[in-house]
Amino acid sequence: MAANTKENWLKEEEVHSACDTIRARGERVSTTSIYEELGQRGGFQTIQKFLKTWEDNHSADLGEIKNLPVSAEVPEAIKDLGNNIIKTFWTEAKNRAQADLDSQREAFRQAEAAMNLKVDDVAAFSEQQSLTIDVIRQQIADIQNLFNNEKIVNSELNELIILKKDELTEAEKARDIANSEIKHLTEQLKKIEDNSQAVKLASNAEIKALRDAIDDLNKTHEEALETAKNAAFTEIKQLTEQVGKACGKNDLDAVEIVNLKEQIKILTAENKSLDHHAHKLQINLDTVIASGLEIKSNLKIALEGEKAANKRADMLAGELNVIKNING
Repeated sequence: MAANTKENWLKEEEVHSACDTIRARGERVSTTSIYEELGQRGGFQTIQKFLKTWEDNHSADLGEIKNLPVSAEVPEAIKDLGNNIIKTFWTEAKNRAQADLDSQREAFRQAEAAMNLKVDDVAAFSEQQSLTIDVIRQQIADIQNLFNNEKIVNSELNELIILKKDELTEAEKARDIANSEIKHLTEQLKKIEDNSQAVKLASNAEIKALRDAIDDLNKTHEEALETAKNAAFTEIKQLTEQVGKACGKNDLDAVEIVNLKEQIKILTAENKSLDHHAHKLQINLDTVIASGLEIKSNLKIALEGEKAANKRADMLAGELNVIKNING
């Protein structure tokens, strides 16, 4: 059986052509005769619909068309009987033939009425079947569209899976690079912290020693200065009382005071030098501490990058699993 596609659906011009052919044979045009003429093709509802348009086009001679017999051919037995009767009893045969013809016409009319009832039943059934066929056709079209849409969706999902796999691979690479960099920075930070701690301890010890030395020097200088001052003042007082007697001695005390001032100046310079050295050590310590803080900041940024990379990788893995479940 040929597929019931749109190309095989019955066309109006086919029905009209069949009607013209049946009429040309002198037969009555009906749904059944059209169906047979078309090779039992098409539905009765469709045939009736196109038969109506054909009748509308031939409305002028519609009465003549409907009065045509179902078939113009007379059975051979009746032909033979008629010929014999005509030959022997022309007048009687004519009357009887007319009576037989009327009887046959009535029989045909009754048969036609019965046939029309059957045709109506068949037409109703055909109409229901046509509706069912239309629904099935629509369902088939919907299924085909759904199938095509699913093919498109599957194709898009496959492309998305490939894309997400690539993104996941890149994220894993970025995570590995971040982990390697974090490891390197962690090792470098540990070394710097160890060095910083050692430098800090050494610097603190050196600073403490320098400060202690400065304190000792200051204390010693202050004590020596105070002693020298007191001695100088005492001696100046004594010399003042003996101004007239000790002019040469007075000059000697002045020289000694100058020498003490020079010594005090030298000690003050040494004290400043120690303070400057201590300041340089403090600057070096601050530089080491700042470098450690910078490395800690870089490590923090690297750790945040690793966290973001892991989060991105987990998200991509989740999306990939969802897509696989949908596609599966």
